[in-house]
Amino acid sequence: MHDLWGNGIFIAGEQVLPFTIEDLEDLLRLLDQHPDWKEALVRRLLSPDLLAAPTQIQESWKQIQALRAVVEEFFRRSQGEINALREMQGTLAETVSLLVQRFENLVHQLMGLTESHQRLLDFQERLAQSVDALAQSHEQLVQRVDALAESHERLVQRVDALAESHERLAQRVDALAESHERLVQRVDALAESHERLAQRVDALAESHERLVQRVDALAKSHEELAKSQEALTRSHESLVARVDSLIQTVQELSEQIRRVEQDLSRLTDELSRLTTWQGGEAARREGERYERDIVRSAVRLFRGGQGGPADHPVIQDLFRRYLAPHIKPEDWDGFPDPKSDPSYADLIWMKGDKVAVVEVSITVDENDVQRAAERAQTLRSVGLDAFGVVIGKYWEGLAVRQEAKFRRVEWWIQSEGRPSDGLIAFLALPP
Repeated sequence: MHDLWGNGIFIAGEQVLPFTIEDLEDLLRLLDQHPDWKEALVRRLLSPDLLAAPTQIQESWKQIQALRAVVEEFFRRSQGEINALREMQGTLAETVSLLVQRFENLVHQLMGLTESHQRLLDFQERLAQSVDALAQSHEQLVQRVDALAESHERLVQRVDALAESHERLAQRVDALAESHERLVQRVDALAESHERLAQRVDALAESHERLVQRVDALAKSHEELAKSQEALTRSHESLVARVDSLIQTVQELSEQIRRVEQDLSRLTDELSRLTTWQGGEAARREGERYERDIVRSAVRLFRGGQGGPADHPVIQDLFRRYLAPHIKPEDWDGFPDPKSDPSYADLIWMKGDKVAVVEVSITVDENDVQRAAERAQTLRSVGLDAFGVVIGKYWEGLAVRQEAKFRRVEWWIQSEGRPSDGLIAFLALPP
């Protein structure tokens, strides 16, 4: 130290000034007169740590400036990612709105197709009834034509019988003529008999005339019957053509109905897929909300400690200190397996030297247990005292709970109310 109150000012054990300083003003005046004394006086008055302080402050200031630049870059990228997420959220909302509108349109189309299908079924039923009635009428017409043919056959037989009778009558008349010739000589005796014969012949002629008239009437009736049969044949052919046309129409309608049923089947499948997608999307959003709730309440849930998702600065620093030194360029073979990569964990929480690798799911299944176990094993392999934890509302089944015990994964399932013993011990650690 400087001796300021003795026989003068000494620096480094040598007397610099042979006189005494009365007050501080004299010392300041002397330092102003001798600037080279200031540095020597500072070295004698200050400790080595204080002398190195300006350099350390300058280096700290440079580090603070560099850290500030990193933080500003981080916030700038985070803002960009937040804006992108907002845009994606808006796009997703528009997509969901379009899908809901399309679903409503499909429902309206399905209702319209259902009504058209019912009308087609009613028309097909009425058409079937009409075809049955036409078939019954056609059967009756065939029966009537068969009866007319049978009657006509009997008429032909009667005409043939009349012709044969007429032939015999002609033969008899010829015989009578011959007998009349032979009996010319007996005219007087047979005159009376001849008169009666003449009367009989006249009656026979009248009867023959009536027979001829009846035959003419029958012939005319036969012609009319033939015309009616021809008309019936034409009507039958027209009816057959109409029935064929109706059958073709029915076939076309059946094909249309088949296509409509195929369209309905496709619409039903698409509606089922849309319903399944909506259910899965709703479950995914509910799971994400549940995960966010667990992350936000982690401090209260774990009774203190620190941590967060994998992108939290504290967790990223943990990865840099423990994971990064163990990554070798020659070991790099692509992206790491997400099942064993702790950077994919839902939550990482630390209390003291213990590290909990947490998987969050509403319904905890074997995949959640496997991921928690393997990601905790990855951190244990680099020297951390890590263990897996699953948090959820329900177990998917008793086998999942047994799997968690087998893999030494702790749990907190709300339906059970009480955490596992290992997790209770973690909660009891100091914050």
